[in-house]
Amino acid sequence: MSAYTWNAKDYERHSLSQLKWARELINKLSLEGNEDILDLGCGDGKITAEIARSVGNGSVIGVDNSVPMIELAAKCYPSNLHSNLSFTVADATNLRFEECFDVVFSNAALHWIKNHKPVVDGIFRSLKSGGRILLQMGGKGNARDILAVLSEIRTHPEWRQYLDGFGFPYGFLGTEDYEELLQNSGFNIRRVELIPKDMVHEDKS
Repeated sequence: MSAYTWNAKDYERHSLSQLKWARELINKLSLEGNEDILDLGCGDGKITAEIARSVGNGSVIGVDNSVPMIELAAKCYPSNLHSNLSFTVADATNLRFEECFDVVFSNAALHWIKNHKPVVDGIFRSLKSGGRILLQMGGKGNARDILAVLSEIRTHPEWRQYLDGFGFPYGFLGTEDYEELLQNSGFNIRRVELIPKDMVHEDKS
């Protein structure tokens, strides 16, 4: 979902928090089992595969702009064993789907993109009439302490040379910002909210 180069196997081993959050979201979808679903920013595919098991009479496409992630996902969940599941490389800011999906789902991915307007526009075009979205990502105020530390470090001459030109690579938007984006793209909004969540990283063993 960004220019960042992902280590797909490393992500697979260290993404338990993302998996926990995704399972919470999947339950909120109240799937009937026949939906066609887009998983936007699917990563290593394990969440996409869980969704696919919930829609035996539907289909799920997982997309990510990381080639290593998609290669790993396709290897772990091959189409001959998961007939309603597929993976493809795609840029969330340039989606090419037209009225294909009942649901667009995304978990812990879209904050890697700074400009969300083309993302939201593409999601809207991707949906069938009456389709719905469930997106979860980092929002306004996320990593506030880290940003404060970086701002302080940049004022010190001994560190300034290393941080010149550094731009924080995330798009952490507030609820009003996202409501405006959704409305301008044509969505009827049910709920946009900021929910505090802790990210706990396990110690290296």
